Amino acid sequence: MSVKHVLVSSLKAPTDRDLHNDPQSADWPFKLDGIPVRREVYDLGTELRRSYHGFRFHATRGDNSVVQVQSDEGVVKKFYTDVTVYIEGSDYVVGVIGHGKKYGIKEVDKSVYMIQSRKINNEKFAPHRDQYWMSFVADHKKAVRLALSKLVPYSPKEMANITISDFKDHIEQVRNTVRSGVHGLISPLSDRNILMREMRNLIAQNTMFVTEEFQRAAAGFIKAEEEWNEVRNKPVHGYYVYVRMVGSEQWVDIVEATDAQKYHSVEHCPVTSMPVSDVPEDIQGKVAVLSMGALGQYMQGVGVRTTEKSFWLER
Repeated sequence: MSVKHVLVSSLKAPTDRDLHNDPQSADWPFKLDGIPVRREVYDLGTELRRSYHGFRFHATRGDNSVVQVQSDEGVVKKFYTDVTVYIEGSDYVVGVIGHGKKYGIKEVDKSVYMIQSRKINNEKFAPHRDQYWMSFVADHKKAVRLALSKLVPYSPKEMANITISDFKDHIEQVRNTVRSGVHGLISPLSDRNILMREMRNLIAQNTMFVTEEFQRAAAGFIKAEEEWNEVRNKPVHGYYVYVRMVGSEQWVDIVEATDAQKYHSVEHCPVTSMPVSDVPEDIQGKVAVLSMGALGQYMQGVGVRTTEKSFWLER
């Protein structure tokens, strides 16, 4: 199973069923961003935030992530053993942290810290296993160091690679639409009677179409074919633009994918970083237009907005 790239904007707000709003967890002393968590997860999350204040936490839903304990007074308390981690201002979740015994490690029967990240490849497990993307350590300090090294923001190239397939699909859809237009004009001409009648006329006249079908096709075919040839042969240069803040100044990272349809990955494409004031006007204009639209909304000749702060542009 490939790693899932989760948008921060897709994380669901707490509901009445979440432990944020559970009366039995209201006075639980260990909370990260209002989420009641296991003591070890609280300590790990607190250390992460002490190292970088931008770390944020979100409840990881699922029965396997919830544990309940009963106090001496018989009161049941519930808390999460895993929490999703993202960085304030970033578009994508950077991973999950947790603590417990439930991670499917046969040789370990004690509770361990779990770090899940796209940056981890645990060769002890097959790539289709969830544990392939996890590391497990018993020591708290090692867990902190591991989390800080693996729970890192996505680079512009990573984000571009995640979204380039959808961008190419939009381009291909335009081409398919134009191609369908050409085929739509030609398909009625497959009628034998029409073709025979037109052929007789072509032999005799060589200039004039007498059937309505041929007349309609002739009126639009040349223009449609020219449009198809232009779309088919014209390379679409893709520019992945990621907008970010550097202090109080807005900067952009631009990944240039010349003739985007030829790329499966932008790994070897150049990346340019610059302040917004230095960005070419046409790129600024297209970003401004797409910023007014919804995520995933494609505009032919302009591009598509992939996240709150990133765009694929046609140029």
